[in-house]
Amino acid sequence: MFGPRGSFRRNWQRQHFAKVQEWHGLLVERFFSSLCAVWYLHGFAAAERNKLKMTKKRRNAGRSKHGRGHTRRVWCYQCNNLVAKDKATSRFLVRNLVDASTKRDIEDNSAIKGYEIPKLYVKTEYCVSCAIHSHIVHVRSVEERRVREAPQRFRPRPQQKTGGAQ
Repeated sequence: MFGPRGSFRRNWQRQHFAKVQEWHGLLVERFFSSLCAVWYLHGFAAAERNKLKMTKKRRNAGRSKHGRGHTRRVWCYQCNNLVAKDKATSRFLVRNLVDASTKRDIEDNSAIKGYEIPKLYVKTEYCVSCAIHSHIVHVRSVEERRVREAPQRFRPRPQQKTGGAQ
């Protein structure tokens, strides 16, 4: 215990409490006045606060939500992480069920001429980390990020059979 003992104690407590309140009030007042001065000096005055916005790395914030509150989540094909459907990188994978040599053997030995072997269709969705790690999408520079056109698809032309030496 600190302070006087005996009959003077209650009176001393009242005075001490009043002084503490006064000191606290001064401290709070000084703190807020200095805080307001700092805000004003840094351009965060109340009138200017609404004009300033944080910088954005991407125009769409990495999503294609556009006005929707929530979108359902999908599983990442590679790491099984839950990722928002509009943020996930989607690819449609079309593969043959068998390799080329087996396909040729099946076509040669098939009873039905012109039989087409079915293909495997899988819609894959990746989280951003897995899409970058698997080279499905690539990191682009600031200037290239501004380009909103889809990249050109590379499709090899079917080779025309030439007659050879005639």
